[in-house]
Amino acid sequence: MLDTVSRGSTTTLVYASLLIAIISLSLAGALFYKTYKSIDEVNSKIDTLKSSIKSINNTKTIKDLEAQIAELNKSLATVATVDQLQEVASKLASLEQSLKSLKETQSGLAEDIATIKKKIKELEERMKFPVTVVDGTGEETIIESKPTRIVSLAPSVTEILYYVNATDRLVGVDSYSDFPEWIPEARENGTLADVGGFFDPSVEKILSVNPDLVIGVVGVPAHEHIKNLFKAYNIPVILLPQASLGDVERSILIVGKATGNIDEGIRVAVDFESKLARIKYANYTTTPKIALIIWLNPIWVAGNSTFQSEALYWAGARNAFENLSGWASIDIEQLLVAKPDIIIAVGINASDVISTLESQLGDSAGEIPAIADGRVYCIGYPYSDLFNRPSPRVVEAVIIIQLIAHPELYNMDRAQIPSCINNETLPEVPEPPAAT
Repeated sequence: MLDTVSRGSTTTLVYASLLIAIISLSLAGALFYKTYKSIDEVNSKIDTLKSSIKSINNTKTIKDLEAQIAELNKSLATVATVDQLQEVASKLASLEQSLKSLKETQSGLAEDIATIKKKIKELEERMKFPVTVVDGTGEETIIESKPTRIVSLAPSVTEILYYVNATDRLVGVDSYSDFPEWIPEARENGTLADVGGFFDPSVEKILSVNPDLVIGVVGVPAHEHIKNLFKAYNIPVILLPQASLGDVERSILIVGKATGNIDEGIRVAVDFESKLARIKYANYTTTPKIALIIWLNPIWVAGNSTFQSEALYWAGARNAFENLSGWASIDIEQLLVAKPDIIIAVGINASDVISTLESQLGDSAGEIPAIADGRVYCIGYPYSDLFNRPSPRVVEAVIIIQLIAHPELYNMDRAQIPSCINNETLPEVPEPPAAT
């Protein structure tokens, strides 16, 4: 009896294994059919190109070009990876260079070459997917094909999509995304769906635009709920980390990979890192304590374990509230005890900060160095967004902090730094100084 059961189980396992193998081969076959069908189209265009070349009245030129075409055909016959496609593209570029001298047929041949280039690009994009992305939650998400209908749940996400050149595939954004500048108008006229607030996006509105990729951020319960909920709909959702400047760079690379724009992602990440390096390695003679305030009644400050706190350190300063974790609410006495050398109020008038401290502390307000030395600064719109969003633009917030803390690095003195910094008082955020 046991032997019969064992044989039956073994037979079942064999059938199951065969079934899995057949399914796997079918899926692989479908993928290769799509890919190589396109390669056939490329070959067809190359045949057309051959005919065009034969019309050239120059035997040596024809032989040279036909040799290049033969090499191109040989490469296409065995292409199976992105690297091999890039080799084909390189050979095509060489052929294009050879054709530049053929004035009488250049326009027609150039059109054929452009078509082949487009087909090669399509094949290259197809070979990048499916891709597995590990997001800020540590969870792996499989994206089967290049996303064409993307929904952003946060302003920082929209900005990262812009920097990796993927906003042309946006179909929905949150209510607060406003960069790049065309986003609000597109949301207003319905070109982009408004999927709701940062903390309360609408599941129904997101589903109504039929997305094939949704991107949010870690730490927002509604975004985490959508990530779990949309598994049932087979809609990939990735959440970006946002606790540090390193997380910003990581997010750029995650979005680049998820959208198929990994080259752009790498370029943006390298630029981001190089600017931070120029800031970090400036020659600092002092490290002032800074209190970064984002709300006045009650007072909320950036504590440790926030990308804003890290920005203070990169800019050559110390966080006056490094003993606190995350965003923290403090009472007025804690500010008096911390004695910050500089106060930076994001989106709050500097005069309001001073009057609030003086009204509640009286003469004791003068014991705060920032008050006594007149080093209370306001960050007005649109620069306030730089301080609140973990996107590539946060590097400009670090530059502004450095400008306030160390104006000498920018050939300025304290008196030249406006008490409220916005795009009128500081029309452009300067480039970071050269590392010394």
